[in-house]
Amino acid sequence: MTEKKKADASKSARGSSSKAKGNIGKKSEDRAIPLTPEHTRFQEALRACTVMERKLVLGILSGHNNTQAAIAAGYSAKSAPEQASTILTRQRVKDALEAGYEAAGISSSRTLAFIAALANFDRSQITTVVRQRTVDHIERPAHEVAGEVKRELDIVRSAVEDLKVEKASDAELKPLEQRLSRLRLRLMDLEILLDRDPDAFTIVEVETLQDIPLIDLKKAHALGLSRFIKNVKRDKYGYQVELHDFLDGVDRAAKVHGLYKETLSVQNPDGTPLEQVRGAGPEDMAKLLLAYDQLRSGS
Repeated sequence: MTEKKKADASKSARGSSSKAKGNIGKKSEDRAIPLTPEHTRFQEALRACTVMERKLVLGILSGHNNTQAAIAAGYSAKSAPEQASTILTRQRVKDALEAGYEAAGISSSRTLAFIAALANFDRSQITTVVRQRTVDHIERPAHEVAGEVKRELDIVRSAVEDLKVEKASDAELKPLEQRLSRLRLRLMDLEILLDRDPDAFTIVEVETLQDIPLIDLKKAHALGLSRFIKNVKRDKYGYQVELHDFLDGVDRAAKVHGLYKETLSVQNPDGTPLEQVRGAGPEDMAKLLLAYDQLRSGS
């Protein structure tokens, strides 16, 4: 191969390599996922923070409490609680945290909106009324029931006799004969009851159709209300649907946003504020110990 041909081959190889690299970069750019406006605001808010502030914010957003996030950011275990408390008072850090929650879809405004949705949610929005056969028990005069049983007994007896005349098969006769036997026993029991007390009452079963509201999973999905369904399981009675508890949701949200403030107040037995311990005499120390014992005992 001449020197000219070697140079042309080398140039062609370099050109192909450069083109391949260019194509790889282009494909990588095509695969890049654009940031949402919420993520963009979060990135901008993080850039406004210092390095330590960023680490603290990211630690809290990852699920750590304030102290754990401060330790992960590089502060000592001793100073972490105080450092976290101080840093979290800075407006740029508050903005970064809020933007982070917004980007994750769990901002305070979104949570409050969910609480409002829970407050306004009515389970009838996702229910469908179906008519189901139910069996109830009612009390009726025994003589009325006995008359009805006698009439039914005569009808069934007549049907059995007709089938026997027609020489029907045992498969046809057996169900009616069993029914006839049950009616005879029922009539005998009623007659014994009426013999003891002509005004006696008896319990009878009554079948009725009732409107039963059931959770409609298709309707919940179509209306965008599936988030209110906590669990769906199937048992021998059908599907059992459990909805989220309204009060539990409100309670959890309130805790997340610090709406509950727990305070500990130590007082004298007579309800007056406990004086400072420093410089207190024996009498004051006795009051302090008494208050402490009452606090521990829960009285």
